Amino acid sequence: FEQLLPAATLLAELLAQAAGLSIVVTSQERLRISAETILPLHGLALTDTAAYKLFLYCAQQQNARFAPTASEQTAIHAICAAVNGNPLAIRLAATWVPLLAPSAILTEIEQDMGFVAAEIHDMPTRHRSLRAVFDHAWQHLSQPEQQLLAKLAIFSADFSFKAAKQVATAQPASLLRLVSRSLVEQQASRYKIHPLVRQFSYEQLNHATLRQCQHGLATYAANLLKTSEQLLQSDEQAALLPIQQAWETVQAGWTQAYKLGLWQLVSAGLLALDHFVTVASRTHDGLRLVSAALDHLPPDDPHSILRGQLLTRRAIYLSRLAKYDQSRQAFGQSLTLLTEDAPLDRALALIGLASVDRDQGQLAQSLEGNLAALALLEGSSADWRRANCLNQLGMTASRMRDLVSAEKYCTQSLQLFRKLGARWGMTQPIGNLAIIAYFRQQHAQAQTLMAQNAQIFAELGDLRGQAITLSNQATMAYETGDAASAIGLFEQCLPLCHSLGDRWLISNTLASFGYASAQLNQLAAARGYFQQALREAQAIDATPLALFA
Repeated sequence: FEQLLPAATLLAELLAQAAGLSIVVTSQERLRISAETILPLHGLALTDTAAYKLFLYCAQQQNARFAPTASEQTAIHAICAAVNGNPLAIRLAATWVPLLAPSAILTEIEQDMGFVAAEIHDMPTRHRSLRAVFDHAWQHLSQPEQQLLAKLAIFSADFSFKAAKQVATAQPASLLRLVSRSLVEQQASRYKIHPLVRQFSYEQLNHATLRQCQHGLATYAANLLKTSEQLLQSDEQAALLPIQQAWETVQAGWTQAYKLGLWQLVSAGLLALDHFVTVASRTHDGLRLVSAALDHLPPDDPHSILRGQLLTRRAIYLSRLAKYDQSRQAFGQSLTLLTEDAPLDRALALIGLASVDRDQGQLAQSLEGNLAALALLEGSSADWRRANCLNQLGMTASRMRDLVSAEKYCTQSLQLFRKLGARWGMTQPIGNLAIIAYFRQQHAQAQTLMAQNAQIFAELGDLRGQAITLSNQATMAYETGDAASAIGLFEQCLPLCHSLGDRWLISNTLASFGYASAQLNQLAAARGYFQQALREAQAIDATPLALFA
């Protein structure tokens, strides 16, 4: 009905004159009459088989013998997801089955939505290809609407109005018109563009406008991260929520910043980005982002401090994935760049390297590194970093069974984190104080502290923290004779460890799983867990874990 919008007034007159009359109208654009009730239509659901069945039906119209294999079925589901369940797109894509395998069709769609086309003579010309559909809709937009839709294509995920305003200079009325034309979807306070509409609209951007939008996206992401960093000192959860909601946009903005050489923006957002990556267990994302930024830094650039900061983060993320050789190499490079003239950054690198030393059983070296970092931090205003260093000292002292020193360091760390109001930071010394209490046979206190951490990690969505807490709770359970409870906790923990890709944590959990199974006289299962744990420990050169297994 979008082609007959002037006739909307006639519908309004009919409804006014004929009591009880209801009219069902399908249209890409809202009629904007007072009696209108809007029911948005979306693509076929991807969670059931409706989209898949439509593709199969249309494909078998082209080839009655088409019977997809398991791998082809997977590709068909991916095709339906790529077109967001759009029935016309599914029908057009299925017409290629006689010539191409579903996996090849998927590849073509991802590279060029113009591929989704077919010569079906009893179908209107504007419906014979997705490009024709979008061309038709595009021609019905005013020039300002075309410009806005093209600019919004810079967003690869959902976005807020604030982001649209800052990056694409959107105004409320113009954005609402695109929503009313079904070209932009609104979900509560966020907006998104169908992937195929986005692909078409992105092609309409000229080079100058594209560069302007890329710069705007980089600036928006940097400002969001900088605002978050300022909030970290007072309300950690409120600081991280906007990043979580706009994580895809933040990553895209960060990427544009280093691609455009906007190193000031990269530097401005690094601290908050790193904190979010840590709390939200986004280690793989963090590693990919900082590694790509490092690849774009010219080798003879003047940004040696920034290079050192990025190398430190890369090393930390590698250590969380138990890639210790690569981590040590990156730490070595960062410490070469971060001299005494950058004490806070050098301290962070020393703390990270000391953590690797501890994981690999070099406790004296770990202690020395943390003490050197603490000396650099003395007298500074970097309370968060000093609290972290004190906690790391406590962990190392605990491994050395110097429980008095361990408790002293962890208590000092907890006091600093409390002063800062950093709930996630507080979980680190709380977890270590729980282990110290356990070593002292204060089991009730240990369990209470672990329960506190579990609640905070769940609220903040820290999967790594949840996995570590589950592993510690399970270990405490089997060592106090409750092997059955330990098994249940390990079964919850192990999938989290695998999802995080943390091989140190996987090995530790498997070994503990083996001890609990042995306690229940499940010897075959125990042997299997020990063997898996030993393989993981040897693969990452973690001597303490190998001995434990």
